[in-house]
Amino acid sequence: MVLGSGARLFPEVGQRSAFERTEARETPSGISIHTHRPTGRARFGTFPLDD
Repeated sequence: MVLGSGARLFPEVGQRSAFERTEARETPSGISIHTHRPTGRARFGTFPLDD
């Protein structure tokens, strides 16, 4: 899931892709940097919600 506003990193049309995190680190000032690589088509399903 990609959230946020501003300039789009990915186009709104086209094939949706799944990603795998390959690296994560935090800078001394507290900024979190995550690196991902595409792993193919995105898969969708349902998530059971508790009542």
